[in-house]
Amino acid sequence: RDGPHWAVPTLLAIVIPILVALVVSSVYMQRGRVQQVAQIRQAMSQSLAMAQETAADPELARQHYEQVLALAAEAEELRPGDAAVAEIRRQSLLAMDELDGVARLSARTLHSFGNATDLQAVAIRDDFTGGVFVLDKANSVVYGLDTDEGYEEVLSDEPETLSFNGQSIGTHIVRELVDIMWRPSGVQVQRDGLAMLDSAGALVTYYPTSEETRSEPLGLSSEWLEPNAITQFSERIYVLDPPADTIWKYYPQDEGFIVDQAERTLFLSAEANLRAANDIDIYEEDGSLLVTYTDGRVQYIDTATGSVLWDETDLLESGLAAPLQMPAAGKFIGRGLNASVFILDAGSGRVIQASRLGNVLAQYRATDNRGQDIFSGASDLAVAETPLRIFVTNDNQLYLVSQ
Repeated sequence: RDGPHWAVPTLLAIVIPILVALVVSSVYMQRGRVQQVAQIRQAMSQSLAMAQETAADPELARQHYEQVLALAAEAEELRPGDAAVAEIRRQSLLAMDELDGVARLSARTLHSFGNATDLQAVAIRDDFTGGVFVLDKANSVVYGLDTDEGYEEVLSDEPETLSFNGQSIGTHIVRELVDIMWRPSGVQVQRDGLAMLDSAGALVTYYPTSEETRSEPLGLSSEWLEPNAITQFSERIYVLDPPADTIWKYYPQDEGFIVDQAERTLFLSAEANLRAANDIDIYEEDGSLLVTYTDGRVQYIDTATGSVLWDETDLLESGLAAPLQMPAAGKFIGRGLNASVFILDAGSGRVIQASRLGNVLAQYRATDNRGQDIFSGASDLAVAETPLRIFVTNDNQLYLVSQ
């Protein structure tokens, strides 16, 4: 009879010391973290002061600023959101921007996708009605986000699934989706839509106005090796196939495509060497070609002759602060005198804006409210101007970057 009566006090005698020990341990751990962060802040301040003292030697100053950023990352792991750490980091970033001639933009998350998502492409609807589209390569799914006309506010709670691996469209079964782009209407193309390259050899198009999805076969797809990007010019479709060292070329016919056997591919000189290419874009007014490469190269090519007009070395000579490291994407934006080239260099965490003559106009970096670098490791960008808005995919995040 006494067993249950004494069991509770005995249990309490065991549990209470354990709880006390856990609380005390937690307090000491918290104090330890606070002390560590304080030491890191002091080291950051010292590195910042040393950078300012060595301003006459830009490379040495940069090393000190980079040390500040490395320490800030360490402090963020221990104590996220420390205001003093954020301020010292901000001062260092601004100083590095001044060294590099870089403008720093602000970024915010437009939409955060699931952890299993790997966003690799982004496109915006260009008929002034809003709308942003992303490709999740990990799951081979294309999503659409309804936005306001300025693309700045998402109007729907969840993105809409527009196409996916295994989708049945008539007699066609969609396979791995490779790239996306907005395809405006024209002479042969009757309707605006989001075009999606299907590795099975078709162009899948979603028409937002009618909410219809169609697929049209692309000839020569049996000869494809591993296409990774698409673009368009004069309503034609161009497919980049790096292992084949070529760009396949398709002419529009009604809502489908035909192949001209005399011009099956885009003519380029051997200098182009597309085997490391990861993105292409063609300027709508004259057909000139922009190619970005994973090995740090960029080429601007005259497609009439196949010759390279300028490359990454010309950018360095015209104001680029540091060499390109790993360009991930390139886009033509604007027309006529306002036309320029935007290059996302994921390796150095920059977006470079250049003229069509190869002169650097601006260099941008971007951070979010936690000081995280948005362009480093990013996969793709889309640009809207007046005012400047850059849409960036990085891991499972879609960011809006603005001035």
